[in-house]
Amino acid sequence: MTILSTLIPVNFDAIPLFLQKYEKRWVLWSANKSGNKLPFNAETLRPMDPTTSLGSDFHVVRDVYQRHAERFNGIGLILNGDGLVGIDLDNCVDEGRAQPAALHLLMSLGCGYVEVSPSGTGLHGFGLVSEPPTFTGIKCSVNGLAIEVYACKRYLTVTGHLYSQYPNNGTPGVMRGINELVRQIKGRISTPTQETQETQVTQETHSTQVIQDAQETEVTEVIQDAQETEVTKVTKESHSRGQNNFSDLTCFEFPSRCIPTAYGMRNRCVFELARYLKGLFQDHDVEDMVGFVREWFTRYQDNIGTKDFDVTWIDFVYSWDSVKDPFGAILNSLALRFDNPLPAWMANHPFGERATRLLQICCALAEHHHPEPFFLSCRKAAEFLNFDFSDTAKLLRVLTNRGYLVEVQRGSLKGRKASAYHLGSPTQTTGSSRKSGRSP
Repeated sequence: MTILSTLIPVNFDAIPLFLQKYEKRWVLWSANKSGNKLPFNAETLRPMDPTTSLGSDFHVVRDVYQRHAERFNGIGLILNGDGLVGIDLDNCVDEGRAQPAALHLLMSLGCGYVEVSPSGTGLHGFGLVSEPPTFTGIKCSVNGLAIEVYACKRYLTVTGHLYSQYPNNGTPGVMRGINELVRQIKGRISTPTQETQETQVTQETHSTQVIQDAQETEVTEVIQDAQETEVTKVTKESHSRGQNNFSDLTCFEFPSRCIPTAYGMRNRCVFELARYLKGLFQDHDVEDMVGFVREWFTRYQDNIGTKDFDVTWIDFVYSWDSVKDPFGAILNSLALRFDNPLPAWMANHPFGERATRLLQICCALAEHHHPEPFFLSCRKAAEFLNFDFSDTAKLLRVLTNRGYLVEVQRGSLKGRKASAYHLGSPTQTTGSSRKSGRSP
């Protein structure tokens, strides 16, 4: 079987809107016999160097690819240092199942969109950083996991094949962990002599320019050999039938909903822990989670009380079996509907693009939960919108005051409870500012 015969086609409809909107950044690529992915300009159909040349808009690349599918193998997105960062993890997917260490790394870094690479054996992640990155390209290998992160002078292939088990996939996540990743990893630069198959640079004559810029920057500002640190926090030591062992969980980051801060919170937090881990490791059995639960129990034992571990473990297994909606499962299933057109009475709102995006999310959630109300917290909405938390709270309040949403039950920030909503109606939006008692 040749390399070309194993490449997966592009699924344009699943590529997130926040990536599609990048102008003059999209390229076509064609793989040569060696598997090198050579970029082409969609308007001239000639080879190009994405480190020095502009690309095309998304719709142009889509049209050309579909008209010349026999010539080109895929599309890619140029990274130019404006805050969009791409991550390439090679050889971490086997028969459609990703290594837990790879998923945890992408989640820890805050990737908003994760897809399967063209070969079907790797993962690509995209996210945004709040400040322009100081590095161009960084690379290392940690516990057998090949990691490449690129921010500038590079293009990364895009397939549109979302990894379905990644929570909240397709949202523009803020990658708060990138600078920490660069800071943590010490050692010498890993300088490849040949590009990995997943992300080939320009033409064959440029193939040695893998991370040339990264080599010219300060050593401490690029990823180096990471043998002395555990970046992914979770590693998979062995795979045997029915059992997976995870090591070095001391740095595993539990979400706030799973952390008991006072006596009496144990039962609720055990359930949230089961829901979170079941969503993160969907292909694993509950027995594989014992290390995570023991680490959680050890870390928060002071607030758990006198319950011994065996009791907590039994409660966790019971909760695992009771979870109907694992963390991220509902939103994953709805991700492709977040870009559906709004009803006409909603589409004419005067509050801008973020309000449109928020209403699209609310419509998808409302349709899924109908006739029951749907739950949405300000914090989760802010993550979806890549927007400030307080500004998102104001936007939700404005949409509620104007009748686009109806708040059935107000949530609690202190209690970490999301608010419950129904969609409004055309009659409610008419004169809704008078109902709310607020000026328009």
